[in-house]
Amino acid sequence: MSKDGVFIVDTPERMKALADPLRQRLLAAFAQQPGTVKQVSTRLGEPITKLYRHVDQLVAAGFLRVTGEQRRRGAVERSFEAVGSRYVVAPAAEEDRVLKGDTMVRGALEQVLASARKAEDPDGRLHLMRARVRLTSKALRHLEDRLRELLVENVSDDGDETEVLLLFARTEPDD
Repeated sequence: MSKDGVFIVDTPERMKALADPLRQRLLAAFAQQPGTVKQVSTRLGEPITKLYRHVDQLVAAGFLRVTGEQRRRGAVERSFEAVGSRYVVAPAAEEDRVLKGDTMVRGALEQVLASARKAEDPDGRLHLMRARVRLTSKALRHLEDRLRELLVENVSDDGDETEVLLLFARTEPDD
């Protein structure tokens, strides 16, 4: 991981771990607020038994680290945190990198679309914005940081559950 919280996804095992939409949601939940599997289970609305295997895979791939252990009713309850605040696919052969990124994006998009389809009121459930801008690498990192800050600032306990998928795709390399 680099100094600015960027975790480089640099192995096939890590790509495979991130390809699953539920593991993406888990990683985002632990990045937003470290805690136990039980706490994240409540926040995500997923059964706790469904999450343990996925958390173990994220730990094995290096995305999560154990921050504490506590004995509760004869079992050990562990707390976790994400190792980074941003995840970037490692530079590789361009075609390979695009295919890996495509796998992650498709998984995340499928999860977002599935959630939108489950909503009782289909009006206004899916918002899409597309923009083409020219950014340096530094400006892109700044934009990502500001968007993360805005998301955190606007979280509300009484708001509707909202999933946000942000995708930045560079169409030409930096000079």
